[in-house]
Amino acid sequence: MITRDDKLNPEVGLREAKDLLLSEKADFLTGTISSAVALAISNHVKREKKIFIVNISQSSSITEENCTRIFSASTPMRSVLGYAPAIALAKTWKDKKIVSVGFDYETGKNSLKASRKNTSS
Repeated sequence: MITRDDKLNPEVGLREAKDLLLSEKADFLTGTISSAVALAISNHVKREKKIFIVNISQSSSITEENCTRIFSASTPMRSVLGYAPAIALAKTWKDKKIVSVGFDYETGKNSLKASRKNTSS
């Protein structure tokens, strides 16, 4: 196993992934914590027809919109995790103002988007 540090930076992660595939002749990639890094790498491995298994990154952009048959994620889909609480809040607190405090990055933004979608109906 060969490891690299993506420094939670999409450009660094992509550069390291490319090097692992080209120089090290890696058959597949796995890892990433940052959803932004996972998205950068997933777009590249899709073009290169390489397998990429995401361990922790949880953005729905990874597990839904950008998912391919050579891509796998072992994490729960954020939109699904935000769905049940959103439905419960919408039914229980119909006429109340609901405020969400979350992370200002890919996963947090997608979770909020899923919650809004499921509470507005």
